[in-house]
Amino acid sequence: MLLVMLVLVISYASSLRAWLQQQDELREARAEISASQRSIEELQRDQRRFDDDDYVETLARERFGWVKPGEVGYRVVGADGQVLGTETKPPVRATGEPDRPDWYTSLWGTVEKAGEKPETTTRSDPDAVIEPDQDEIAPTDD
Repeated sequence: MLLVMLVLVISYASSLRAWLQQQDELREARAEISASQRSIEELQRDQRRFDDDDYVETLARERFGWVKPGEVGYRVVGADGQVLGTETKPPVRATGEPDRPDWYTSLWGTVEKAGEKPETTTRSDPDAVIEPDQDEIAPTDD
């Protein structure tokens, strides 16, 4: 009788372990399904945003610098002669945060930079004649 009870306990324990393992797997699968559904909803929301012509126009103006006929577009040129603000950035995905700082952080950074003392660069006079040192001139045999 004791042997039969021991066999029954062992068989029920293994069945219980399998059932608990299946419950864990089922919970993980449900969590994964829920996350996928949230992702799908966010992507559908983004898709609906692109159906709005005003949103697309705003993106084109910001990312590509597009202007409407009759408008005047401006570009800011830095001290090095390179156009500033020409890098195109991918649209912000709903699944993650953008890599750039908030707009007010960027704005305040430009205010702080404008208040700094500008770097002075020495520029040579293009009309100045540069004469070599006498030590650099090699004597020539005429």
